[in-house]
Amino acid sequence: MPQIPDPAASKLLLDEPPLIVLPSLAAMIGLPEAIMLQQIHYWLRTAGKPRDGRLWIYNSYPQWVTQMPFWTPDTIRRVLQRLRTRGLILTGNYNRLAIDRTIWYTIDYAAVAALGLIARSGETPLQTWWDAERATACIPAEAIPLNRETDAWRDHHRQQGQVPAGLAAAWRQWMRRAIGYHIQHPLPARPGAPTPPPDWAAREAAAAAKAAESRLAAQKLMAAIHEMHLPKQASS
Repeated sequence: MPQIPDPAASKLLLDEPPLIVLPSLAAMIGLPEAIMLQQIHYWLRTAGKPRDGRLWIYNSYPQWVTQMPFWTPDTIRRVLQRLRTRGLILTGNYNRLAIDRTIWYTIDYAAVAALGLIARSGETPLQTWWDAERATACIPAEAIPLNRETDAWRDHHRQQGQVPAGLAAAWRQWMRRAIGYHIQHPLPARPGAPTPPPDWAAREAAAAAKAAESRLAAQKLMAAIHEMHLPKQASS
């Protein structure tokens, strides 16, 4: 009977803290960014320092390399910069000495939450809800760009420094307000701009109005025909 190998004999299997990443997050922002974001989140929860209403952690590039030895300092710098450009992390300097250039990091959790609400490719239930709400209000898609409004919603909560308890409900309320604002303040058409094709709801409303107009015209025509064939009353 062959001897069963001892898992503890392998130095490549969990003899050190593992890095964890969600596949869904990696699909949204990329695998390197997802690994780094999860690592920052881990340190915020275990060793975060409160500053200005947020938890922060600080690490130098050599310290990051110690945690992720499969990356060079330049790679880590690029990954962090991409996360910062997308607004998913914020950086600061809370060092006691002015000459200390160690960078502090925190996560913009409202921006991360927005990733889960609206997928940049493919449909989600919330996107389907938005399409139905917009069509009901007869508003073309380009009048209220979905990603632009979602980014504005995210930036609003970022400025507030808090994440709403019900993300989906807060987002739907924001989008309803966007529809109401557009109805009250429609954007003027640009000179020479092509007229956007109407939505299905607008087309159905226009067709129904035209059909009602045709029925009314037909009723008037039939009434006129009946009057033409009525016998004249004899004069007394």
